[in-house]
Amino acid sequence: MNIKKNLEFIKKHLVIFLTTVGLILILLAVILIVFFVKENLDTYTIESEDMYIYFDQAKFEYNTKITLDSSSGITKLEVDGEEIDLESEPLYYKGIDKVIFPKEMAVVFPLSSGQQKRIAKFTQLDASEGGMYLKNRNLNYSIANAFLFDGNSLYFFLDDTTVKVEELEITVPAFSYAIYNFNKDLYLYSYEEDMMYYFANVTTDVLAEAKGYTINLSIDSLEINGKSKLLLKNFSYLSNLK
Repeated sequence: MNIKKNLEFIKKHLVIFLTTVGLILILLAVILIVFFVKENLDTYTIESEDMYIYFDQAKFEYNTKITLDSSSGITKLEVDGEEIDLESEPLYYKGIDKVIFPKEMAVVFPLSSGQQKRIAKFTQLDASEGGMYLKNRNLNYSIANAFLFDGNSLYFFLDDTTVKVEELEITVPAFSYAIYNFNKDLYLYSYEEDMMYYFANVTTDVLAEAKGYTINLSIDSLEINGKSKLLLKNFSYLSNLK
């Protein structure tokens, strides 16, 4: 009689034990999946492509494995055992119309009342095969009549754009960008020239004019049809581009 009770006790608790172990294993599996998915989202690797990037006026070229890593909260460019902290400077493929943005950006549609949408970090802008597309793991979007903004000081142009600074006017093509920082320094990269213009201590508003609209880089506003609209800098309020 005691043997029967003991067997029933063991059987009853064995089921509970096995159920508990099963739940723990499922939980561990979920944790591991979340970890690897997050790690995959926080890193982007480029294998042995000819690439270049500008930091201020200095150009750096690479032809080796490059990893973009934002797992620490700061996006880093890792190459040959060295790490470089990145802001929003785009990383260009050399010889083809293709670029990667290391941080999330806003896509601004000036002809649609300045509507803004968000794109994820490591999104590519690709015009290497005709057309112009924004691409990432969840996106393959044909883009036109827009520009990109990092929410701080960088503007990336998708059309020919004339930048007015002091008494000068400089027209740059698509895939060019401008950085106007709080020190009133202007960096203007001209894509086709592969040249970085630099202006220190700018005393006038910096304006970028494109197809039917003007961007005021000094106050981060969009001007169209005689109306001015401040650009949204907090991307948490933006929906993703789809």
